[in-house]
This record gives sequence, structure tokens and C-alpha cells, in this order.
Amino acid sequence: IHDGFLLVEGDADGELTFRHPDGSVYGTDASPQVISVHAAAYGALRQLGFRETESKQALARVRSLGGPCGTLEEVIKVALAELTTGTS
Repeated sequence: IHDGFLLVEGDADGELTFRHPDGSVYGTDASPQVISVHAAAYGALRQLGFRETESKQALARVRSLGGPCGTLEEVIKVALAELTTGTS
């Protein structure tokens, strides 16, 4: 979880959903390459000093904007744009 290889989401009823780093539900077919890219992007954001929660939220927005595809560089660029929008 803390390395970005497993995402856990919960709701008010206590129901948990486990997801791969690309956002797909855990246990479904997921591309190992996409999983690797998103996990590496998460690690890079953390190394840049972004908090765990904000890094995960930025990558979730990346997935919602253009899906899980892209190179590591592309995913990080979009995530950084999401994290720095509105800041100077």
C-alpha cells in the first residue's frame, strides 16, 4: 500500500475496494507495464516531497483524465500539473 502497488478505497459503510495502481479492481486482468508505470510515478511523486494522499489523488485524476496509458514521464508530467495547478 505504502509503495503504491495496492490502492484501498473505503466508503461510509465500511466496504473496501482493492485496486491495482492503474485503478483496475484487484484480481482483474491488469497490464503489468501499466501497474509498474503508476507505481513508479507514485514513488517519484513521494520522492519529490508530495504527501501520500495527494500523490494518490493526483494519480487518480491522471487515470480519470486520460486513462492509465502512457509512459512514466507522461504520467508524472500530468500528475505534477494536477498537483501544481493554481500554485505559484
